Amino acid sequence: MKKTTIKKITLSLLLIIFTGGSAIGLSKAVFQDQEVINQTVSMGVLNLQVGDVDPVNVSMNFSNMVPDETRSYTYDVKNTGQIQGNFWLEILINSENEGISPENELITEYDGDISHCARLSLSMSDVADDDILLIDNELIASINQQTFDTNYESAIDQMVNMDKSRMIVTLNTNECGSETIGDTLQMDLAFYLTQVTD
Repeated sequence: MKKTTIKKITLSLLLIIFTGGSAIGLSKAVFQDQEVINQTVSMGVLNLQVGDVDPVNVSMNFSNMVPDETRSYTYDVKNTGQIQGNFWLEILINSENEGISPENELITEYDGDISHCARLSLSMSDVADDDILLIDNELIASINQQTFDTNYESAIDQMVNMDKSRMIVTLNTNECGSETIGDTLQMDLAFYLTQVTD
């Protein structure tokens, strides 16, 4: 009789444990909630726009200039991307040649003289709408292969990144004479917007 009672008690306990475990598992399934948040990951872009068209080769017509002449061109410069960047520019002389002149000209030590007499200025507007000179009436030969940086988060950078900065490029031949007749100069003004990382 004792053995039967112990067996019954043991079976009852096992049944209670099994049933309780099943109930806990069942309640877990019943009371579980799940939320899924669907996310898209995309990378932002830097996109410098000079003028109205993008991408663009900026057109400035400095052909057929004469001594003591000044020409200026104005463009809007803005970052149309989502990432802020640092604006800077570079001047590079590609070629300079002595032209064929129907007139007598002074003999000089240079093969082409424009870069040694023509001067370049470049200004950009900042957030206060002030024009800041980045290049101040510099002899082109002296700024060849030079970079001009606005320093990250400067007032010009803020203007380029938030809205648009007004850029004015001016070339003058006030110091040029007959030695430049027929000469040619090919140069690049390259504009950059660079992401700055910490």
